[in-house]
Amino acid sequence: IVIVIWIGLFYFGPKAHNMPQTGKEIFKVRASEIDFNGKLTIPALADFLQETAWNHSLKMGLSVYDLQKVGLTWVLSRLKIEMTAFPEHQQLITIETWLSGIEKYFTYRNFRIYDEAMQVIGRATSTWLVLDFVKRQLTIPPDFIASRKANLVPETLPVASGKIPPLPRIDGEASFHVRWHDLDINRHVNNIYYFQWALEALPKEMLQNQKLVEIDILFKAETSYPGRVTSRCGKVSGKEWIHRIADEGGKELVQAKTIWADLE
Repeated sequence: IVIVIWIGLFYFGPKAHNMPQTGKEIFKVRASEIDFNGKLTIPALADFLQETAWNHSLKMGLSVYDLQKVGLTWVLSRLKIEMTAFPEHQQLITIETWLSGIEKYFTYRNFRIYDEAMQVIGRATSTWLVLDFVKRQLTIPPDFIASRKANLVPETLPVASGKIPPLPRIDGEASFHVRWHDLDINRHVNNIYYFQWALEALPKEMLQNQKLVEIDILFKAETSYPGRVTSRCGKVSGKEWIHRIADEGGKELVQAKTIWADLE
């Protein structure tokens, strides 16, 4: 499981019912966050989602810092992003987030993405698991997490489910060293870099002529510094690719599926 800290779900006291059920953040797209076409990149968007969720959890009194006090943390299990358009340099993007479901082992957080005119240009769903930070073992969410069901936003987006298809063949491959500054607060690789590694393996010609409209990424295991990873991808159809990322010992870290469209 990749340790990626976006949110915590920890709060005590009667004020829990008065906490904000949704959170919104506004970002201005910076030059370092656009691609060669001047459009916001998926790794940068993932960073925006992370920041929005983190800030919302702080406002709710559910921060990861509180979870760490009782030896727990969150791990990101799956994230699916669907986009119809991408903002350009210096344009504003608004991201809304909310908790949408709590099951036996799983907690769900949804996102809606807006352009400057507040038109919806994207959606995302994420699935989280609770980890015992000391034992490095998954655990059933304790009662103070499960009790948050009363505060969920009723509107939900379809949860990503099912298996990621196997890699059909290897059409692209790239290897990377894990750098110290790739690590997050728990000294594990931040999820943003897995997005980068998955996409870097794609053929240059495809990256030049197509745009990413959907990514479904499943985090299987964690990796840390120092280390080396290999990203491989294979074409399923003209628009769909399968991705795998493994460490130097062959342990699979990430599975993903991407869907592309021709550049306009």
